[in-house]
Amino acid sequence: MIKLLRKIKVIVMRRRVFLKRSVSFTTGGLALGFLPSSVNALGSSAGLKSFDERDRVLMRLISGIMIPETTSKGAVGTMSDEKALEILTYCYSKAFTTEVIQLFSKLNKSSERKNKRPAALLSENELTDLLESLDSAKSPFDVKDQQIFRELKQLVVFCFCTSQKGANQELTYLAVPGGYTGSIPYSSVGSAYSSKAYY
Repeated sequence: MIKLLRKIKVIVMRRRVFLKRSVSFTTGGLALGFLPSSVNALGSSAGLKSFDERDRVLMRLISGIMIPETTSKGAVGTMSDEKALEILTYCYSKAFTTEVIQLFSKLNKSSERKNKRPAALLSENELTDLLESLDSAKSPFDVKDQQIFRELKQLVVFCFCTSQKGANQELTYLAVPGGYTGSIPYSSVGSAYSSKAYY
């Protein structure tokens, strides 16, 4: 009984920590759609295989190549790589998360075969070449690897665009696209949106 209570306490604490983190990186509520499923997933995530340090370093390097730092912060500067791994861990299915971990392992094995060192120790040009092979499904990667990688890229872009710097500095925000004119003479518009045809 004591073990069960401790386990419940750990799950509740993890939910609180995750909710705080999730809300802190949400811009305009765009990521709030993930929260209900993520809270439910936390209860069953005890057996989930998490990303190790090598995976985190590799994810950081990949994100830095995808959205590099320019005059504004890139994916690494906005912590989009860490947020993406957190969302993968808590919001995606265990199967997909495992596939991403296996893809990282495949990247490392391919790099060790070709360059005699893991992918995280490659130069930026070497890693870019490896990722281009992955993105075009060239050997040793296949179409499934390509699809997983593209979903991972979409997640990093989502995390970047919902970060404060990404949303404010990189995206163009128009509260009312096309502008707003408050007083237009009705005669110039006519009854374009009238429901006269129905009665």
